[in-house]
Amino acid sequence: MNRILPLALSLLIGFFGYILPEPVSGEAQVTVLSKHAAVSKTLINATVSTFQAAKEAELQVEEPVMPKETVYEEAVEVSSQDSEKDDGMMWPSISGTIVAAGYPYYSSGAYHTGVDIALYNENGSNISTNKHIFAAKEGVVVASFNDGKWNDGFGNHCIIDHGDGTQTLYAHASEIRLVEGDTVNKGQIVGLIGDTGNTTAPHLHFEVRVDCGGYYQRVNPLDYISEPELPA
Repeated sequence: MNRILPLALSLLIGFFGYILPEPVSGEAQVTVLSKHAAVSKTLINATVSTFQAAKEAELQVEEPVMPKETVYEEAVEVSSQDSEKDDGMMWPSISGTIVAAGYPYYSSGAYHTGVDIALYNENGSNISTNKHIFAAKEGVVVASFNDGKWNDGFGNHCIIDHGDGTQTLYAHASEIRLVEGDTVNKGQIVGLIGDTGNTTAPHLHFEVRVDCGGYYQRVNPLDYISEPELPA
């Protein structure tokens, strides 16, 4: 601020000296004075602006620049838990998997007891192998096979009883991580998608079975879980 006042005063003295020209008379005097008045007004405005700008710059306190917080995103596979229906069953695999074959028929017309779930890349290649399989609902494992054998065409598979008259089956796995008698939470990893048993490509064969008084009837799984959006 101590440097600003002398600067402003020197500017004011300079332009006031400028607006006092040598004496002239008549119309010429009016013209000269008008020109000098216009110049003086411009100089005054410039001086005031300079003074104010300098004052503001002196009073301004620069805020420290804080480093941006680094956000680490953990790359993990997650199930589509947002695709649940009222009975609480969730989609049994990772986000991005789709229904490759529906219930109750294949595209060939052959009977199909569940839905086949798979994952494809942008080139249409099947990349399902070893993707996670999740329990659609909490329950108890009532059957488990992890020997790589035929096992009625299901290969490595398990069945979970949910205690409410429904069971779910997870088949063709490359690995089943549960054994008979295990208590399972909804969303817990059951195993990994594979192509064991009666299959021509890696996928998860998923069934929902309903107790009909002594026997279990296979029903449309998509009546119990939400089907993910199909690719365009």
